[in-house]
Amino acid sequence: LFGACVVAGGILLTDPAFGFPAGAPAGQAKEMSWHGIGHAIAFPLGFVALVASFFVFARRYRRARERGWAAACVAIGVVVFVLSMWPNLADSPEGRFAPLWAAMVLAFGWVSIMAIRLQRNPSGIRPGDERSLRRG
Repeated sequence: LFGACVVAGGILLTDPAFGFPAGAPAGQAKEMSWHGIGHAIAFPLGFVALVASFFVFARRYRRARERGWAAACVAIGVVVFVLSMWPNLADSPEGRFAPLWAAMVLAFGWVSIMAIRLQRNPSGIRPGDERSLRRG
């Protein structure tokens, strides 16, 4: 879901608003285009799916008795979610996109760490822990 939303968000361009990109009018666009609406739906849906994946990994690591990795997944998931919502907490998100960008950098960094970790051990299970996972 996340990958499909990233592709959709890239194809469906957002409407210029809130001074972004440079030279765009301040404030919200008076009318949204169909592709702006598509972008406005795809991005949050994809980001929620990404944040949800952090909690899926947390559960997996908890079941594998890797509490440090489980706690890190939960912490990163909460921080990324809060930072991504930051621009929406004010009347106008103008000039408040830095936390969203920080959330994106943190999220993609964490995805990279998880990818490297899974590449080194595709099962994601430490040797000897197979039986503990079956018990649930």
